[in-house]
Amino acid sequence: MASCSQPNLDEAGLAANGTRHRHSCAVLHRACLFNSTIVPYGASEAEERHARAVADRLMIRNIFNSHSTPFPLRDLHRLGGVRQGSGSLADRILDAEVKARGFSPCVPLVWRPVWAFNFGEQFANTISPLHELHAAKLVDSHVLLRPDLAAAKRPGWYQQLFGAFSEQPLTSLREVGTRCLARDAQAKLRGDQLSGRPAQRCSAACYERLLICSFQSLLDTNQQVPAGFAPWRAAQYVAAHVMRGTAEPPSPVWRVLFVNRTQTLNKDRRGLRRISNLAQLLEQCAGWTGVGVRCSAREFGKQGVASDIRAVREADVLVGTHGSALDNALFMRRGSAMIEVRPYGFEGQWPDRYLKLLTAIENAVHYYQISTGAPQLSSPRPPYDVLAWDAWNRDTKVPWRTLSGVLRTIFWVNRSTSRLKRLPMRVWTSLPSAPAG
Repeated sequence: MASCSQPNLDEAGLAANGTRHRHSCAVLHRACLFNSTIVPYGASEAEERHARAVADRLMIRNIFNSHSTPFPLRDLHRLGGVRQGSGSLADRILDAEVKARGFSPCVPLVWRPVWAFNFGEQFANTISPLHELHAAKLVDSHVLLRPDLAAAKRPGWYQQLFGAFSEQPLTSLREVGTRCLARDAQAKLRGDQLSGRPAQRCSAACYERLLICSFQSLLDTNQQVPAGFAPWRAAQYVAAHVMRGTAEPPSPVWRVLFVNRTQTLNKDRRGLRRISNLAQLLEQCAGWTGVGVRCSAREFGKQGVASDIRAVREADVLVGTHGSALDNALFMRRGSAMIEVRPYGFEGQWPDRYLKLLTAIENAVHYYQISTGAPQLSSPRPPYDVLAWDAWNRDTKVPWRTLSGVLRTIFWVNRSTSRLKRLPMRVWTSLPSAPAG
């Protein structure tokens, strides 16, 4: 087991949900990550009762869908205790693992991320909660991060995105407490020489203390922003860790960065949420006289989190459609601006609950919106009465006169909060050009 420093863990503060934090957390004593689950081992009867109560109390969601109904942790992890020498095949393996390795003073934090494989969802669902616990001094960076991703592969961006919150490498629960099939357990107990994947199975990581949390997100608050929820500050904490003191170079011109989704993996029949005339907009921006501006486009996610953070911190304005790439706006410097381009019909409470709400909480990044006012600007062309759910995943054409108008407003605001408050609106409606003649 990797060496680590024992973290400062405020057990009483973590248990007191609603005082110094808004999440449901619990500390288990003498618990193992084993066979893709959490197993209290050799605990007292009181500790076993506590573990079962935790499994009943903590509510979690499907890692593949943020709109799923919460369900009790016990449906995935019973947290049933194992007594030393109890005799079952799995228990005998666990006995052997504990005898060989003992209990580590390291403290893992286990949580089940909501929509675990969506980069943008993690700002509200994981980064902000982790930052809240750190800011309240309930945990520190010596804690081990062990997300529960079931049997799914851990995304490569997890370490870069969450690494600011732990000095140790991030690994998932299943990577540490590997599966233990009956045939693998029997082979291990016989002392067989195993290689490849079977050699990695039936391993356990046991700890004197284990922290398990159910993080509350905006999905659980009916869009009521709870105290302490600060997604921009949390993202700045991550950016500072990634940038490590690197300053953004000053620029004599406004730097406008477009999200380029031309290589997106989304195969939805309705489109790819691209700005369909991006090439033309870049040309028109390059020929924009009398304004000191430089426009460029970036395909986010291809060069790593660190590179993407540097790119948005060097930009003054980020322009894009609904999607994870636009969430990188939370890494931008205070007073920067983002423009969300919405396809025709993509309006209402559901679209508003994402970037519009997240940026409004702290108003550190100024939010502007271009709503498409005619169906012919979206592709494939939707019906006039299209619903938001069927409207969102379409490509959108952005008229230059609309975009340039929004940019002029941003340049006038010039990062000023007082000027921003004087604006009568921050939502523009784009319409197609009138036919010639």
